[in-house]
Amino acid sequence: MDESWECLSPLLHPAVAAGVKEFNFPKMTAVQAACVPNMLSHYEVVAEAVTGSGKTLAFLVPTLQIILQREYPIKKYEVYAMILSPSRELASQIHGVLQVLLKHCKEVSSLLLVGGGAVSEDVAKFESNGGHIIVGTPGRIEDIFNRCESGSTSLKLACRALEILILDEADKLLEVGFTETISTILACLPKQRRTGLFSATQTSDKVKLIRAGLRKPRRIRVMQSPQQ
Repeated sequence: MDESWECLSPLLHPAVAAGVKEFNFPKMTAVQAACVPNMLSHYEVVAEAVTGSGKTLAFLVPTLQIILQREYPIKKYEVYAMILSPSRELASQIHGVLQVLLKHCKEVSSLLLVGGGAVSEDVAKFESNGGHIIVGTPGRIEDIFNRCESGSTSLKLACRALEILILDEADKLLEVGFTETISTILACLPKQRRTGLFSATQTSDKVKLIRAGLRKPRRIRVMQSPQQ
């Protein structure tokens, strides 16, 4: 059953609430109503939701809320969240949605890392603007990690502050072809983090879940898109 965004407890940060209104969705979809409260209550989630169910906001809204409510001040060269996607196209779509949410939240920055250009260009963007929320493909992020080992603005070092990891299209990311790349990235991230797996198909393989760092996640399944 859909619920109003105003029914969340605690209430959304004013900047997050203003961003949500940009999408003209007065009520949460089923996957949002299930995922947002759980993530805000420090639970990890494994969500199976069909295309068009609203899963992108289901993880972006709590991600931004958690960053804005963190105990310590936001610093320019710290990464607090990473969202991994198996393709440039999907990562770019996610980043586009994130930009709408960030219109009312100028203190939080984002960075899209998907390849297609020189690694040095991506590094320069981070050194210039930072990136509290990284959205990218595993290959490009691994490449940057491997090439930029040190320095005050190193992306790898900045990820020591990471609190949230989202794997979108998780089944594809956890397939054999991505295994080594994902393992390399996870090894650079803090073990004490909140991880969310989102996919259109069921992610039930315990080996895959453990590989992603989850132990007892809350499972969410939404098989129908919202009524238009």
